[in-house]
Amino acid sequence: MITPAQHRILVKEYQNTGDLFMSLIHTCRLNRVNPFAYLLAIATHTNDVKARPSAWLSWNYLQRSKNPAEIDHDPPDLPGLPA
Repeated sequence: MITPAQHRILVKEYQNTGDLFMSLIHTCRLNRVNPFAYLLAIATHTNDVKARPSAWLSWNYLQRSKNPAEIDHDPPDLPGLPA
């Protein structure tokens, strides 16, 4: 069982995790990348991500991937987003 003091420490330490993932997901959507496929790929290729992080940025990711399942076919309808 977690004590209230431990809970406060955990909340303080991980309070921005949700914000981080929401930012990653939104950036993927803006770049027409399937967020689930992208997050799965970076989680399963950790050594390559560490060795070449710029190649794994969402706006570079589709250039190196040829899998059509990784394309987001339902991007957000935002002003200024290329068609």
